[in-house]
Parts: sequence; structure tokens; C-alpha cells
Amino acid sequence: MDAKPKKATRAATSAKNLKRKKEETPASDISDMAAAGGDNANAKKTLATSSEETKVHIDSGLTQKDLEELAASERGKRATELHIVVEYDDDTPIIDFGVVSFPNLETLDVNCQAVKAFNFQAKDYPKLRHLTMENVVGNIECFDFDLPCLETISLQFVEVVDPAGFGKSISRSPRLTSFSSYKLWGLYVGGGKYHTLVLPNCHSLSLYRSDDLDRLKLWAPMLTSLDLQACYGLREVIILNRKPAGYQGKEYEFHGQPSLYGVNIVNTCSRPKGNVLTHPRCASIDGNDSGDEGPQDACSVF
Repeated sequence: MDAKPKKATRAATSAKNLKRKKEETPASDISDMAAAGGDNANAKKTLATSSEETKVHIDSGLTQKDLEELAASERGKRATELHIVVEYDDDTPIIDFGVVSFPNLETLDVNCQAVKAFNFQAKDYPKLRHLTMENVVGNIECFDFDLPCLETISLQFVEVVDPAGFGKSISRSPRLTSFSSYKLWGLYVGGGKYHTLVLPNCHSLSLYRSDDLDRLKLWAPMLTSLDLQACYGLREVIILNRKPAGYQGKEYEFHGQPSLYGVNIVNTCSRPKGNVLTHPRCASIDGNDSGDEGPQDACSVF
């Protein structure tokens, strides 16, 4: 059994040094946006002038009550964009997107907020197309989402406790064209198991600095860029020629010639096993060739 690689501590790359600029249209007082806006005249006025807006910007940490009030409000129901961009605070409350619904939301951007899990379901987020999470406070419990309209995912400084649902969740988004991550940690599965990704429309897949990612299977006939840079624990990557069983429907169909791809394995601990470097679709390889730094040098950060 493979030993789980060590990771640099979260504190070493603390998101406290990555404070984001506050949005120009703050909405810190969620009660101003609630449908039952209370008796305060100014609050009612704010609600009346903002209820038609479809972009919601929040610049202070949310509580679960805040999130639920926003989701229940008319503004929340109409929102097409939700940006939660706050200053990093270890004591930021945890919010759970899995118990609320935003029926018109197309873009969700969360920065420096504690989030319970990646638990987004199609019935609650039927139009979500773009999902960004950065500097999540604490750890994410798991991946468990079903977002058939999702087109892009961007994750930075995110650590997950249970990675078992990663592949299945990502694969439920057949329209996904780009998956980009930096320091997405906690993906180690061990025991000879794999994360299997089924991505019929994905052009770019980046798992840069997913330090403990160990094994990956990938069916992505339109892939042109695969970034595995500094995946220090990477052991094996297999490019699948056939779509795995269980993925039916027109959205998973692919016709034509699969694309060529380039792969980046700079600073992986070794050249990974599998066919990712030898597959006929592999047009270029960046890193860990005969002239690159060896495994011991690449792993010296541990």
C-alpha cells in the first residue's frame, strides 16, 4: 500500500495574506435583502431599490441564517450572480449551500468564507454555470454535487476531508470545459483506487499543487491541456479510450477525432505510471524528462 505523502501545512500558505478587495456594491446587512424586510424604513427602501438587481455582492462573513434569508428573499430568487468576497478570518461561520436554493444563479464566487461541503444539487442550482471557491476557511467535508449546466470550476487553497466523491461529482457536469485548481488538497485515495473523471467537453484540466493526488483515470476526448505540475504524490494517470459505463445521454456523446493534448509533470516525484505520457494523443510533455530534476529533489519540500 502506498504511504500517504506529507503536505505542507495550511498555515504555511495562509490565505490571510491573500485578502481580496471588497466588492463595490456591498450587501453586508442581509436583512435588507430579505423579503420580509422588517419595520425599518431605510431597510425597506434598500429592498425596494435593489430587489430588481440580479448581482449580489457580500463583503462580510455570512452566517447560515444570513444565507437562508438571502435565498428566501426575492432578490435571492432572482439573483444570477452571487459574490461572497470577505477578509480572511479563522472564526468565519460555516455555511451550507446544500440546504438552500438559488433557482436563477449562474455564477457563484466564494472567497475566504467557511463552507461545509461541495453539496450543490441540480434541483437547487439548475442554472449554475461558473463556480469559484478560494481560500476556504477550514476544510470542506466532501464533494457531492450534481450540476449538469456547469461549464467552469476554479478552486484555490481548498482542502477536502473525504475525497471519495470527487470524480463522480465532476463527471456529473458534462458541459464542463475548464477545471482549474491550485492547492486542492485531500485527494489521496490509496489502496489502488482511482479518481475517474468523465469529461466529454473539457479542454483544460489543471490540478496544480494537488500535493497528495495519487491516481487518476480520465476520459476527456476534447482535452488539450493537462496540468499536473507539483502533484508530488502522483503515482499513475490513465487516459481512457472509451467512455466508462454509466454515463448515458446526448450530453455525454462524442463524435469525431479526439484531440491531442500537452501534459505538465514538472516537479512530480517521478514520471507517473499509466499511459498519460505514451498515449498517441500526447503531443508534448513538460517536465521530469531525463534532464529534469529527480524525484528526491522534487519531493524535498516535504
